[in-house]
Amino acid sequence: MNVNLTSDLWRLYEESVFKFNDINVTDGEFCVITGCNPLGKLLTASKNYCLNRELAHDLRQLNLSFSPLIAGNKTFSHVENSFKVSCDKAQAVALGRKWRQNAIYWIKDDLLYLLPCCINDHTEHKFLETFIGSFQKRITLGSCD
Repeated sequence: MNVNLTSDLWRLYEESVFKFNDINVTDGEFCVITGCNPLGKLLTASKNYCLNRELAHDLRQLNLSFSPLIAGNKTFSHVENSFKVSCDKAQAVALGRKWRQNAIYWIKDDLLYLLPCCINDHTEHKFLETFIGSFQKRITLGSCD
């Protein structure tokens, strides 16, 4: 993956917003992860659906508390069905790597971070953990079905 494309992708990740069914979403520490579009490669809706079902099964097997949400750009013209997962930061990154995600979101006490997972595996430029602001300010309430 070339550096410019990867840098553009990272900037898009930094601009993401989130849609939840429930207003009580900022307590404690958790990650936002998806099974969709591994390594940034766009897949069909049906393939992404299957990957997210497998991810949900994995989260159940790990006995992790999780709930659905939607992550997307500001207009929600591009979205990925995702999960809010209660876990520690190391486990969050491990899940991101296992599910071949370029990055995941980490939230602790309303502070939103973008954490690299697999993105550094296929580029010379190395991305670092990036603080991107208040999680609460990026939330929209609505249906995640």
